[in-house]
Amino acid sequence: MIHRATVEGISESVEEEAVIRVDGVRLTVFVTDWRLDAAIGATSRVELSLWAADGIEIAAVDGPVAVERLGETFGYRVVFKVQWTILQSVVEFTVESFAQDYAFLDGKQVVCVADRINAEFIQ
Repeated sequence: MIHRATVEGISESVEEEAVIRVDGVRLTVFVTDWRLDAAIGATSRVELSLWAADGIEIAAVDGPVAVERLGETFGYRVVFKVQWTILQSVVEFTVESFAQDYAFLDGKQVVCVADRINAEFIQ
């Protein structure tokens, strides 16, 4: 899903690391493509996706939607409601293959742990 994001920080030690604010939520993301000369304070369009080295694993869960960073890593625990290909949380994600792979979860609340949230800045 494409969002408007404000760049709040760019890591000096990790080239791909940035801190952005999306829909009022502060995220530390892995930038897959710096297409723009992003600067602190700049607002840009960004596409967010979840990534895990061993694939995203999900489980049914009760409780409020949430996006929680796992310590000082790129990792996040995301609780969301499945609406076909849209994962509704405090920040929405679109996963095109989700409808095919997890159609039985449509309308349910689930949790996943991602190794990182990828961000691609779009012109």
